[in-house]
Amino acid sequence: MDEANITSEHPGRYLLKNEHARGAIGRIVLARDRHLGREIAVKELLSPGSRISGAQATPGRLTSETRARFLREARITGQLEHPSIVPVYELGQRPDGTIFYTMRLVRGKSLADLLRECQTLFDRLQLLPHFIDVCHAMAYAHSKGVIHRDLKPHNVVVGEFGETIVLDWGLAKMRGGADLGGPRSDLPDLDGVCADGTVPGRPMGTPSYMSPEQAEGRLEEVDEKSDVWGLGAMLYEILTGRPPYTGTSAMEVICRVVTDEVRPASVVEPEAPPELCEIVHRCLRKRREERYPNATELAEVVAQVLLGLFGPVSFIRVRAERNLAVEQKLAIEEQRKVAEEQRRIAEEQRSLARQAEEEA
Repeated sequence: MDEANITSEHPGRYLLKNEHARGAIGRIVLARDRHLGREIAVKELLSPGSRISGAQATPGRLTSETRARFLREARITGQLEHPSIVPVYELGQRPDGTIFYTMRLVRGKSLADLLRECQTLFDRLQLLPHFIDVCHAMAYAHSKGVIHRDLKPHNVVVGEFGETIVLDWGLAKMRGGADLGGPRSDLPDLDGVCADGTVPGRPMGTPSYMSPEQAEGRLEEVDEKSDVWGLGAMLYEILTGRPPYTGTSAMEVICRVVTDEVRPASVVEPEAPPELCEIVHRCLRKRREERYPNATELAEVVAQVLLGLFGPVSFIRVRAERNLAVEQKLAIEEQRKVAEEQRRIAEEQRSLARQAEEEA
């Protein structure tokens, strides 16, 4: 990856504040751009074994492969101009050789956090508009030839004003482009053998959300339909409250992705709208050609369900009608109790009147 066109950092432009997040090879620091007078986020590489010391931790040099991957992430993200994709402002290099890029500071909660806060299926279904936003963002990225390859609720942020942002394009690649290096550094060596005798290759992604072709390391087959699988895994979690595959280790999850059919969402959550369960089922087909052909079509069918074009909002309507019926039943029961109490009081009054007459 060419490093010749990286801008040298202007001394004193960025005032680094506190660390916001840290991954395997880099971190995101909140900062102030003194030139433009705005708060931004700075993503920078970290040297192996570096320690955090507020905002003073000094990143260093890594392997050429890691630097190339980081540069690709910055440049790919920088090419994507969409409301649901965080914009990149600058790609730069410090005097010590540290590479960084600056981007819009997004404040909000991840979709994963929002899902954890949901108490009911009805709560989770309120997140469907954000899911549709993610589908549109991916449709745009795919139109530019970019495959994300790591779609999951943790990589989606819902902003303070309802905006939906897809983050972390570190595993993204251009359609038909070569991969840089091997598997994710946070995954174990996958030299073991799955129960059916298959041996995963070099998986790339997050086990619970990765497609079978990713889990088996067939990276040359990874394309837009692999992202459709990732979107389907997210929708599955919205419906059921859990990802489609779980396990006690990364290897166990990966082997299940390769060998096991996903448990139907309708079985895990019987009250889930059947139309959405069918959509999820098609997204999570092992055979790529059986999935939705693209994220645009997936967005459209989910939007149709949400809008009730073929009866789906009936779920929301039925739930509302059910709640109204319960309230009406409670009101009738309360009226019955009041009437019964009034009859009891009237009977007592008549009894007292008779008693008074007899005494007189």
